[in-house]
Amino acid sequence: MRRICTWVASCIVIMTWKAAVAQAPLLESGTARRFAVIVGANKGAMGRSPLRHSHHDAQALGKVLVDVGGLRSDDVKVLLDPEPQVVLDSLDVALSSARSAGGESLVVFYYSGHADDEALYPNGKPLALRQIRSSLDDERATIRLGILDACRGGAWTRTKGFSEVEPFAVVEPQGLSSEGAVLIASSSGHENAHESDRLGGSFFTHHLVAGLRGAADRSGDGRVSLTEAFAFAQQGTIRDTAMISGSPQHPSFEMRLRGRNDVVLTQLDDASSVLHVDQSQGPLQLVQLDTGLIVVELPEGPRKARLALAPGGYVVRRRSGDRIVAAREITVESGKTVSIEEANLEVVGTQK
Repeated sequence: MRRICTWVASCIVIMTWKAAVAQAPLLESGTARRFAVIVGANKGAMGRSPLRHSHHDAQALGKVLVDVGGLRSDDVKVLLDPEPQVVLDSLDVALSSARSAGGESLVVFYYSGHADDEALYPNGKPLALRQIRSSLDDERATIRLGILDACRGGAWTRTKGFSEVEPFAVVEPQGLSSEGAVLIASSSGHENAHESDRLGGSFFTHHLVAGLRGAADRSGDGRVSLTEAFAFAQQGTIRDTAMISGSPQHPSFEMRLRGRNDVVLTQLDDASSVLHVDQSQGPLQLVQLDTGLIVVELPEGPRKARLALAPGGYVVRRRSGDRIVAAREITVESGKTVSIEEANLEVVGTQK
């Protein structure tokens, strides 16, 4: 079953850093500590309909940061519908921990849920955006990365007593006292944004997480850069939303990095279990058997992909349109690498 939310959404990624480290690589090979505060807010706010998959989006991002993003599990705080003050306190703890660690450090803040042009709504209660911006300006961490996957609009305007309001625009992060910034938006301007039951999350966050797990590593160097992750998420979001809506999402991206061409977000060498996929034609999908959710989708075309996956059972399947034509079940074991070739998939149906 698919659920389409006619949100006006923005997913903003802002990265700030000190000029002194602008030439350095992004915290590679465990040279710096990383901390994260991850918030998923399903609860509705001021009459808005509850969301269904913000918790899952938050948990998925938190897991990929631990698996291949260089974060220790104790340094990732996942909060599901917390009180606003808990969010701010957790951010303060993360920033203090970054300073205490010494050397280079990274603090990630992620929020998925309702928002408007003034506030986020964890647990359905307002948390002023200016307070989040203040934390992102805090130089106790060398690098601060803020991700807002925030929804507003049509899903709640149908509620009795509310009328449609003008959506807020995705703006450049000019309010931050930073030397440089990166801005990513899951939709542009007045576009709608969507979530899907078959993915168990929003399209953009789903593809972003899959990209960070290795699907976006087109260079084959075992690292996923910001540019690679965004390009992968953008392609998947446009494709999927075009199929279900007359107004597909067009994620937008702006990079202003002093002394950098790109930054590394995940390293696949850190993964404890890996699947090598030799795709000759595609597109291929990986479905996690215990949840039934699609975790990775590889676009059409030949490629060799290295994917960092949680241990467990999966089905690798080739799709053409809405029809599955070939599939194979595999098991990914902890501490091991498994390989599969598209040529070895078994035909399970024919396309008309």
